[in-house]
Amino acid sequence: MITFRVGMHDVQVWMKDGRWYVSVDGTELSIWYKVQADAWTAGVIEADRLDRPAEAAPAPGGVTSGSPAAASPPPAPAGRRPR
Repeated sequence: MITFRVGMHDVQVWMKDGRWYVSVDGTELSIWYKVQADAWTAGVIEADRLDRPAEAAPAPGGVTSGSPAAASPPPAPAGRRPR
Protein backbone atom coordinates (compact mmCIF):
# COMPACT_ATOMS: atom_id res chain seq x y z
CA MET A 1 0.00 0.00 0.00
CA ILE A 2 1.27 3.43 -0.95
CA THR A 3 0.01 6.54 0.87
CA PHE A 4 0.10 10.05 -0.60
CA ARG A 5 -0.82 13.27 1.17
CA VAL A 6 -3.09 15.34 -1.11
CA GLY A 7 -4.15 18.63 0.46
CA MET A 8 -5.66 17.67 3.80
CA HIS A 9 -6.34 14.07 2.72
CA ASP A 10 -4.58 10.71 2.71
CA VAL A 11 -4.86 8.90 -0.62
CA GLN A 12 -3.95 5.22 -0.45
CA VAL A 13 -3.34 3.07 -3.52
CA TRP A 14 -2.82 -0.71 -3.49
CA MET A 15 -2.90 -3.72 -5.79
CA LYS A 16 -4.95 -6.85 -5.15
CA ASP A 17 -5.54 -9.66 -7.63
CA GLY A 18 -4.04 -7.63 -10.48
CA ARG A 19 -6.31 -4.64 -9.91
CA TRP A 20 -5.47 -1.23 -8.44
CA TYR A 21 -7.70 0.16 -5.71
CA VAL A 22 -7.77 3.59 -4.07
CA SER A 23 -9.16 5.10 -0.89
CA VAL A 24 -9.36 8.67 0.36
CA ASP A 25 -9.20 9.15 4.12
CA GLY A 26 -9.99 5.46 4.58
CA THR A 27 -13.06 5.41 2.31
CA GLU A 28 -12.54 3.12 -0.66
CA LEU A 29 -13.69 4.39 -4.05
CA SER A 30 -16.22 2.09 -5.69
CA ILE A 31 -14.16 1.32 -8.80
CA TRP A 32 -10.87 -0.47 -9.48
CA TYR A 33 -8.23 0.40 -12.09
CA LYS A 34 -5.89 -1.48 -14.43
CA VAL A 35 -3.03 1.01 -13.95
CA GLN A 36 -1.62 2.48 -10.72
CA ALA A 37 -1.49 5.99 -12.22
CA ASP A 38 -5.23 5.89 -12.96
CA ALA A 39 -6.01 4.86 -9.38
CA TRP A 40 -3.78 7.63 -8.02
CA THR A 41 -5.39 10.19 -10.36
CA ALA A 42 -8.88 9.18 -9.18
CA GLY A 43 -7.76 9.63 -5.57
CA VAL A 44 -6.33 13.09 -6.27
CA ILE A 45 -9.53 14.15 -8.05
CA GLU A 46 -11.65 12.92 -5.12
CA ALA A 47 -9.42 14.68 -2.57
CA ASP A 48 -9.67 17.88 -4.60
CA ARG A 49 -13.46 17.55 -4.75
CA LEU A 50 -13.60 17.15 -0.97
CA ASP A 51 -11.48 20.29 -0.49
CA ARG A 52 -13.78 22.50 -2.55
CA PRO A 53 -16.43 24.41 -0.60
CA ALA A 54 -19.98 23.28 -1.33
CA GLU A 55 -20.98 26.71 -2.68
CA ALA A 56 -18.17 26.61 -5.27
CA ALA A 57 -19.51 23.44 -6.86
CA PRO A 58 -21.67 24.16 -9.91
CA ALA A 59 -25.36 23.51 -9.56
CA PRO A 60 -27.06 21.19 -12.04
CA GLY A 61 -26.83 22.85 -15.43
CA GLY A 62 -23.48 24.45 -14.57
CA VAL A 63 -24.90 27.60 -12.92
CA THR A 64 -23.55 28.58 -9.53
CA SER A 65 -25.81 30.32 -7.05
CA GLY A 66 -23.75 33.53 -7.17
CA SER A 67 -23.72 33.91 -10.95
CA PRO A 68 -25.92 36.48 -12.73
CA ALA A 69 -27.51 33.69 -14.79
CA ALA A 70 -28.93 32.15 -11.61
CA ALA A 71 -30.97 35.30 -10.91
CA SER A 72 -32.19 35.80 -14.50
CA PRO A 73 -35.50 34.32 -15.64
CA PRO A 74 -35.26 31.63 -18.31
CA PRO A 75 -35.56 32.85 -21.90
CA ALA A 76 -38.97 32.73 -23.55
CA PRO A 77 -39.52 29.75 -25.87
CA ALA A 78 -38.86 30.48 -29.55
CA GLY A 79 -41.86 31.98 -31.34
CA ARG A 80 -43.48 33.32 -28.13
CA ARG A 81 -43.30 36.69 -26.52
CA PRO A 82 -43.15 37.08 -22.76
CA ARG A 83 -46.31 38.55 -21.19
